Amino acid sequence: MPSRSVAATRLTSKGQVVIPKAVRTELGWKTGSVLELVVSPERQAVTLRRGDRGTANAWLVEIAGIIKTGDPLGELEAEHQEEVRRDARRRT
Repeated sequence: MPSRSVAATRLTSKGQVVIPKAVRTELGWKTGSVLELVVSPERQAVTLRRGDRGTANAWLVEIAGIIKTGDPLGELEAEHQEEVRRDARRRT
């Protein structure tokens, strides 16, 4: 069974918790790492895990650049108008 680090910390008046450096180093967590807090069903424990996957922010970072900027409805309308003009020319 792999060894597990055990460390104690305190909750500050601002609701902050300091994760000891040894634990951060062991887990590879750096400044800016996204973390998730998972509350146990009994509400007696919290699991802290890397949250790079599955978070809204990570999802937005992942899809950045896929979404076009501009006026998609305007572009569809212009495309439709061009089709109408082509159809009208074919009929005459």
